[in-house]
Amino acid sequence: MWVSSTGPMVAGNNAFKITHQEGIFPIHSGSDMLKSASKEATDFCNKKDKSINILATDANLGPYIYGKFPVGSIIFKCSNKKEQSKNILLPATVKEW
Repeated sequence: MWVSSTGPMVAGNNAFKITHQEGIFPIHSGSDMLKSASKEATDFCNKKDKSINILATDANLGPYIYGKFPVGSIIFKCSNKKEQSKNILLPATVKEW
């Protein structure tokens, strides 16, 4: 799968954003891009020996015409594993572009 990734970008106080986009002639969906961005975010937090706390998600659900390609974004924080179990997590929201 050919996917462009922004990598983790600062998106606020201890928050990060990762966006994945597939290029021309897409064969995957926006939800596939969201899954791959979520995996990258999880790996990013795991490398810091922390757990992921998803704050929000966005996915382009199609149709994929006129330069509108499959895109998935995730905004997240990396939390200490002990802190994670104490926090009440808000459900992630999915917004259609």
